[in-house]
Amino acid sequence: MMVFSIEEIKLSDNVIEQIKYINHLNLTEKQELLIDKLILNEELKEQYKKHGLCRECKQPNIGYYYTWKCRIFGRECL
Repeated sequence: MMVFSIEEIKLSDNVIEQIKYINHLNLTEKQELLIDKLILNEELKEQYKKHGLCRECKQPNIGYYYTWKCRIFGRECL
């Protein structure tokens, strides 16, 4: 397992803007290709595909209701 700092695992605002309305549970082939192109970090990509984006901080969830950032600060985002 790789260890990252918060800054290393964060998606850019540009990437978030392009994927925020995509349903991660029902990706089309075109959306899948876009995700693969935009999210280069394999761990982030897998977390996005499994759990989507946090509604609060807009980063890929690592579980159903929280992100790395939110977990560190002790909150569960929905």
